[in-house]
Amino acid sequence: MTRLARHASGAGPRAALPAALLAALLLGCSGGIGGNPRDGAPAAEDRSAPPGDDAAPAPDLDGDGVADSADNCPQQPNADQWDSDGDGVGDACAPQDGSPLHPFIIPAREPFVPYQHARDTSESPYDLIDAYPPNTVDESGPEYYYIFRLETRALVDARIDYPEPAGTDVDVHLLKSLEPLTLVARDHYALRAVLEPGTYYLVLDTYASAGVPKPGPYTLHVTFTAIDPTGDHYFNAWILAAVDYLAQNYGLLGYDSQVLTHDIEYGTYGIIPRSGDGHTMCVAAVMEVILTAMQLYAAATGDATVWDFLPIDSWKNLQSTSIRAHIWVNSALDSYGTADALRNFGMGENVAFEQLQPGGVVNINRTTGTGHAVVFLAFIDINGTEFTTWNDQVIGFKYFSSQGGYNPGEGGLDYRDAIFEEFGSPTMPYKRDIHVIYSTDQHILNTGHMFAPVYWSKSYAPPRARAHVVTTFDALRFDGVTVDDARR
Repeated sequence: MTRLARHASGAGPRAALPAALLAALLLGCSGGIGGNPRDGAPAAEDRSAPPGDDAAPAPDLDGDGVADSADNCPQQPNADQWDSDGDGVGDACAPQDGSPLHPFIIPAREPFVPYQHARDTSESPYDLIDAYPPNTVDESGPEYYYIFRLETRALVDARIDYPEPAGTDVDVHLLKSLEPLTLVARDHYALRAVLEPGTYYLVLDTYASAGVPKPGPYTLHVTFTAIDPTGDHYFNAWILAAVDYLAQNYGLLGYDSQVLTHDIEYGTYGIIPRSGDGHTMCVAAVMEVILTAMQLYAAATGDATVWDFLPIDSWKNLQSTSIRAHIWVNSALDSYGTADALRNFGMGENVAFEQLQPGGVVNINRTTGTGHAVVFLAFIDINGTEFTTWNDQVIGFKYFSSQGGYNPGEGGLDYRDAIFEEFGSPTMPYKRDIHVIYSTDQHILNTGHMFAPVYWSKSYAPPRARAHVVTTFDALRFDGVTVDDARR
């Protein structure tokens, strides 16, 4: 039995009513149920009682419009009868102490309202979860529990104020279930996820450094944004349009450690210049796709606000608070790929590889110790057949990026078929990228999507400032040469 299960087992059933009290309630003051009136005369029609619709209303002690007999919180007004944990007790009168049995309740019913709550984990008596598999970070300090229930698909933003007080390290965990422990996402201070209707938990847990917990105060902020289940909350269609545009107009200009195939206008804020003569590398290629997608979107929709979200310098510099530094990959910034970079700046999310859609982003690692940044286009089987959704025949995926030789025509923006290591090097329609590591660990196979601009969250940009961290391009790791390319 887990510590959570042992904790839960202490909750016993409600005590039954004493027999004498139950009998008194049934008999009341006017005689037995179904018996005769007090004077012993035969029962007669009560002509004083109003007939039909004029009958006396059912008792409603709290006046919320719900009869006491059906009210899940009869002494506290709650016309909506909202019951986040489904225990039959309405949120309005449910006990809340931050424990697994009585978690703090986050209102998550439309119209959504922002939620804020301050606590100090050093004051929590609950220390039941030490780790959140598959994550192995030591969270053996005390924690507080929260619960919310969604009726509709929604984007949830959950974060704590950063930087944290000296000596404090509280992490944010989103779970689908406490028993069994089912982790959806975690982060040091902020996370975002698109969730289907259902019940979820947030656990604010204390990180332990070298076995020593670092509890302290935090302020939790949670917002919800409804997602149209029939619509597309991702930017994928524009990403794919950008891939087509760049392939036709700037494809195969050569691979080298340079940035952008051409100068890119950033709205009215200026130009993000190319650094060379049209050659480009993989991380820069993905950034170029994103910027081109933003251009196409702004031109087609007239929405120029996409240029206001991040300053132009964020796409030009490699300091820790610039998105470019995160796209370039830097573990010190908790960015292992483009998906992490977009997440860190409130512009996207991580998803499992199997949940990718065309227009997603991927950073791969290979058994050779090299890596690559790409745009996901399709799943592929052993014959190179393309699929827009994952199935059990998938052995890899088709992508777009910059790779190959230095000379124009031999490398640059182009397509490849990536094949996971266990499937060897089968013949494919496109040049092959083999020895790719499949993993559910986002540090190894980093996968995700970019949100549509309406879902970008300003509260996440920029991420935690680390002025001493400057990202550089690792030309040895991202060498750009795949198995079917001529060696330079």
